[in-house]
Amino acid sequence: MDIEANGTHTCSVMAEDVVDMNFVLDHYIDFKTGDRVNVFGRDYFLNLPVEPTKISTMEYRYSMQFEAEFYDLSRVKFRGLDELNFCTVPKFTIMGDANTIIDLVLLNMARLGPGWTKGSVADTDTFLFQFDKENCLN
Repeated sequence: MDIEANGTHTCSVMAEDVVDMNFVLDHYIDFKTGDRVNVFGRDYFLNLPVEPTKISTMEYRYSMQFEAEFYDLSRVKFRGLDELNFCTVPKFTIMGDANTIIDLVLLNMARLGPGWTKGSVADTDTFLFQFDKENCLN
């Protein structure tokens, strides 16, 4: 059986970076969240469950979207530090620069697991930031 497949890569600066894939297979595959595909040398991850459409007894149509790794930032609640330096405070105000906020994002992302590191961050002015039930991507 020939595989009928197509896909698109949608990417815009500071917005979205996804790969949509559509194809038909002659057998069922149980794709899981966390599965990945490498496109243009970058990994994209399946973050939502996939249920294929059964076309016939021997054909399954798959339609799925893989997201860039930075989408993990949206799954982690952005919390301020409590008196014990744990990220537990959902509504908070903090005075800082870009480095301060990035450091706090990294502390929050550590709750999801290891692997997030800080690259180079431009020097910025110090501002008063207010957060209320945000996620790390916001």
